[in-house]
Amino acid sequence: MEHNDLSKNLPDTYQVDTEAELKLSLARQMQIDTPQKCNVAIEFIKGVKLLQKDIKKSFNPSIKKANDLHKLLVKERNCHLEPIIEAEKIAKGKIIDWQEREKARLRKEAEKTREKEEALRLEEAVKLEAKGKTVQATEVIEEVIEGSMIESYAPVPYLPKTKGVTVREDWDFAITDAKKLPPEYLIPDEKKIRAVVKALKGATRISGVKVFAKTVMAVKT
Repeated sequence: MEHNDLSKNLPDTYQVDTEAELKLSLARQMQIDTPQKCNVAIEFIKGVKLLQKDIKKSFNPSIKKANDLHKLLVKERNCHLEPIIEAEKIAKGKIIDWQEREKARLRKEAEKTREKEEALRLEEAVKLEAKGKTVQATEVIEEVIEGSMIESYAPVPYLPKTKGVTVREDWDFAITDAKKLPPEYLIPDEKKIRAVVKALKGATRISGVKVFAKTVMAVKT
């Protein structure tokens, strides 16, 4: 849909735009150095807020209609997408399940191969020891021990090459004990801290937190 088509339903804003530009110009020129001028500025702000209400009032009906239409379209779209997304999820899950089974099988085969190789190497060490070559036999045994301590990872099973499809191994984690996490991995609960500060104000005592007051002006029309 073209922008011009959308703008046809928008309210006429020429008058409020003109007034808004005037108030912006006045605000930039404003200088406050006496109580009287301060009072004038407060009355000026009240007028600005009334203009803000008028602008919002003009646009709110169109915005509500657009929001309602957006919600309806998103809901309808999701209804049509749901079975397709579920189908994709199921198919991907079955592929991943097969890959995990294949990785387990390949890992098991790799372990069997390594065990056979270790057995042959240990036989070699026994023969070297029998020949009096103790140093060489010890080196072979140490190599076998070092090799058995290295954890082996099964490769990702082969998948037919398909344009637009990639398969990779992605590492993830699960927190087993949050209390043992190092400080650099903890995020401060700013919402909770702010609630305490607003309640206790200057009496707040939280280690690592500096409390200060800010001046905020609120003008009611």
